[in-house]
Amino acid sequence: MKEWISVEDIVPTMPFQNRYGKFSQSVLAITKTGLMRVCWYRDYRFELATEDETSIIIIDVTHWMNLPDPPAQTHTDR
Repeated sequence: MKEWISVEDIVPTMPFQNRYGKFSQSVLAITKTGLMRVCWYRDYRFELATEDETSIIIIDVTHWMNLPDPPAQTHTDR
């Protein structure tokens, strides 16, 4: 299991360029209230996507971790 990383220690790297030309990294983040969200770390901030392709900035993130790798595909997967 991966460990939580404090935002005071290090923030995510931004290795992926999305379709809008911005660099982002999908991570799991936890806030001061204990709410966990899969979000982007983009433009040096944590953001949630919305249905209208805008984003909501999450300002109270305390810790984050990388998402796990997807499962290996088998011959029975479609």
